[in-house]
Amino acid sequence: MFGPLPKAVVVAFAVTGLVSATGAPEVHADPPGFPDLAAFTEAPLSVDYSRPDKWANGYSFFRTPDGLSCMAGSLVRCSGPLPGLPVAQFGDCAEVLQTYEEADAGQPFTFARVSGCRQEPDQLLDVGQKLTLAGNFTTTCVVGPDRLTACIRAGHGFVLQPSGSWVF
Repeated sequence: MFGPLPKAVVVAFAVTGLVSATGAPEVHADPPGFPDLAAFTEAPLSVDYSRPDKWANGYSFFRTPDGLSCMAGSLVRCSGPLPGLPVAQFGDCAEVLQTYEEADAGQPFTFARVSGCRQEPDQLLDVGQKLTLAGNFTTTCVVGPDRLTACIRAGHGFVLQPSGSWVF
């Protein structure tokens, strides 16, 4: 009735079936208000952001010009005098974090009050720089002007800034 299908049509159907069967990779769009990652320069490869003498070998550690201490690995966290949070609720020292526990991996970051801030002598991630860490989830953290620090991984992250810090 219709005859054999042209070879190009058969290939198109096969490719469509293959894409449907395997599924497209999950893509996470940055939320509105998140800094444009392309506007930041990758930190120099010659700078060592690890602490081989610490328990968290395999993590990357950095500090920001405004006094935050951050780490990224299976746990992503920044602590210190986080800008844009109500002091009455969080005090002078707080942290923002997300863990890589399987049950928590899809959960947003959270803020928590901590007692006592301590700035670690880690490498400085300076204004205009970003640090991209490949691992279980790719994590990218940036430091911008006006006390901006932001990190994103697997569609979740945080933005710290004096005008109001937020998590997603």
